[in-house]
Amino acid sequence: MSPLINYNSDYALNCWVGFLDLLGMKRLSKSEDHIPYFVALSQAIEQFRDRVKAWDNDVGYAWFSDSFLVYSNDDSKASFLAIDSICRWFSYFLITGNIPVRGAISCGQLYSDRKNNLFFGKALTEAYEYGEAQDWIGLILTPSATDHLEQLKLSAKKLNSYAFTEIPYNKKLGSLTKNLPACIIGNWTGPNRCVDSLNNMLGQITEDKIKKKYERTLIFMQN
Repeated sequence: MSPLINYNSDYALNCWVGFLDLLGMKRLSKSEDHIPYFVALSQAIEQFRDRVKAWDNDVGYAWFSDSFLVYSNDDSKASFLAIDSICRWFSYFLITGNIPVRGAISCGQLYSDRKNNLFFGKALTEAYEYGEAQDWIGLILTPSATDHLEQLKLSAKKLNSYAFTEIPYNKKLGSLTKNLPACIIGNWTGPNRCVDSLNNMLGQITEDKIKKKYERTLIFMQN
């Protein structure tokens, strides 16, 4: 009997990978009113889909529950601009919809079998690790992403929507790099609506530990 899923070397590529994780799901599950969250999330997902489709077949995506994956077909400069744009805008629409998010963009090996919804590889592992480790609301570029951008002559230091900063982590550093480019989410839209949304969400939180996540984010964005 032949296996239902076969390994296909054509699915193993070096590419850009974005991983985003929605926060506050535990708090939402305790809430009696899910409608505002549902409406905001559905609108953000529609924006996400539209931006993916705009790149034709050059970008793939998948999601389960509160985790979203987006990836390119190669590791070119054009593909970075695509993944970066999609991740930044998705983060923007989530936050302005009062949905906190954290994520990371990496570059490297990814095996992506879209038909069977099977994904694994170093790039995904790194994006997931750096995404989950952040102790704030944010989107960052991982070490593999910043290194490859340098090779492409597109330094992360010259990206208008990013600034190098000390990333707050929710666990011991270990092998994690401390100083990385973090996205100033919404700074490309004129008056930054994300700041108002973050302040609004902060005002509804009573737990000091969670409050600090928002405060760190706001200090970074406003500086």
